[in-house]
Amino acid sequence: MPTPEVIEKVRHLRAELAKTRPDTVEAANVAKHINRVLVNPGQAPPYEGLRDRLLSATADLESHHPQLANSMKAVINALSAAGV
Repeated sequence: MPTPEVIEKVRHLRAELAKTRPDTVEAANVAKHINRVLVNPGQAPPYEGLRDRLLSATADLESHHPQLANSMKAVINALSAAGV
């Protein structure tokens, strides 16, 4: 079950993605997945696969958008800590 910390970090990441607007396919896929998650943020099933998608996108974005990549890592860590 996602914790309030996970939900807040995912919301923060969505806001940062909207602000940064990276133009990669991975970033677009992450944004879509986050939007699905935030339809009902307290339910675990939409989070499935988010961690893997974020790991992939982080590597892709790290050189051009380091702050965004760090936010993704924060969500990854929160998901892992929550067992999601």
